[in-house]
Amino acid sequence: MNVATEALKQSTLYASSIQGGNIDYDKFRYDLEKSYPNVFKDRHVAKEFVGLKNASLGSSDSTEISAFGLAREMYLKTTISYTKPANANLQCPNVAAHLYKAIISRVALLNSSREIAQLYGDTLQWRAISKESQGEKMKWLLAGKHNLQLGSSLGDFAAVENAATEIVLANGGSQTITFYTELPWSFFTGKFQSDNGMKTSALSNYRFLETCRVLVETAPAHEVVTGTSTTDITNLKIDKCELMVNYDIPSSSDMMEIEKQYDLSTPLSCLVGNEVLTESNVTSTSSGDLTHSVKIFNSNLTKGFLVVVHKQRAATRALALGAAITAGTSNGTDVIGGGTYNDEVGSHVIRPHMSNYHSLSGTDDSRFGQDYKKVSSLSIKSSGRVLFEAKTYEQLLFCTSSMTNWVGLAPGANTEVSQMADKNSCNGVNFYWIPFCENGFSNSFTGGLALKGLSTVDVEVTFPTITGNTYVVKVYSIHHTILSVDANTGRIIQSVSS
Repeated sequence: MNVATEALKQSTLYASSIQGGNIDYDKFRYDLEKSYPNVFKDRHVAKEFVGLKNASLGSSDSTEISAFGLAREMYLKTTISYTKPANANLQCPNVAAHLYKAIISRVALLNSSREIAQLYGDTLQWRAISKESQGEKMKWLLAGKHNLQLGSSLGDFAAVENAATEIVLANGGSQTITFYTELPWSFFTGKFQSDNGMKTSALSNYRFLETCRVLVETAPAHEVVTGTSTTDITNLKIDKCELMVNYDIPSSSDMMEIEKQYDLSTPLSCLVGNEVLTESNVTSTSSGDLTHSVKIFNSNLTKGFLVVVHKQRAATRALALGAAITAGTSNGTDVIGGGTYNDEVGSHVIRPHMSNYHSLSGTDDSRFGQDYKKVSSLSIKSSGRVLFEAKTYEQLLFCTSSMTNWVGLAPGANTEVSQMADKNSCNGVNFYWIPFCENGFSNSFTGGLALKGLSTVDVEVTFPTITGNTYVVKVYSIHHTILSVDANTGRIIQSVSS
């Protein structure tokens, strides 16, 4: 030991590195962290959306957030039900994938009737599949019923995932499904949110803030559950929808210390995030790759763009897919035990991943929630100058996958690209995140694209199509914004976002 120690002292390089006392002794010093405030964890505090109860889908309602302490997590608990056809053993309902987001058109956070933040169904799915922890990700996906198993006439397994709780009832009976939707507001802890939700708790202190409400706008009924083109389901409704909040409730003395950050003379400002949707429809005039451009007109300081493409979600197409699910032709289960040997080998040995997807190749129809198209190229330009360009799907993966952690989620996601997609090159993870920042946290500046300083921004995508179909190209601008809290009134106002 002495030989090695004395030898190191003879090193010019080592002697230079420790000049000025540049030695890290802290690694060997015991340092007790400061104690945490006296906090009670109050979980699953519920407020019901009265207007959504027994209402048809495609509606909206809001409910007030309970004024407890500091909100740390927020989610929706939703129960839907519908009546199965009388000949249900021959009719399989078509239930959307990622049901937790399929029912959501938009969710907004309101303070004093002013909208301060919003989330869309697409971005809810993107954030769910992007979680770093595999366990945390699957917790929300399983609770959200992200892939309910759909059966065929060979076995009535429609809308069953946990058979102990969601058993299929008799023909003509009522099917009930309960699922949970996380509301990942930017000031809560999480990827694409805050790196520490406690530090942005000023925006979740509902004891201090003026009345805050959550507004839920639900999607059309056919985007959630349909029957078949022969027999549709009936009585589809939301039985109950509740806003659930997990709170930190500090002791009175600790809350007073926390609230000392509020100064009556100046508003308290927090850097958070929000999102803006720009979408454009295009109809394919010939089968094959279609290139379409979307102009972005907002002027926000954008962290990045989230791009998705899917076929327009029409009720007639959902019913047609329901008929194919019933027949087993959507995923090849029709040939099990009843097809030729070559049929069975082709469907379930060579392409086993296809049994996880429901799609119709001739009409380019895929199960909603798994109908996001594979994009073969994408570019972002301003006044003709290229800001980003990926000429292949693989180049998009290089940019996207470092932040969108979908690996291991899609059937066959760890194998070949072709095994991640259904017959239409669609799946539930084709989200293209183009970052102009170093990390995804919304409460820190690590780069961004100032749209205010650009004359025009065009997002151009190329994707496969079939003649006569209409497709929706969506571009979400995920941007920074500063929200200020007026200490006199508890009102939240948006200070700047550009």
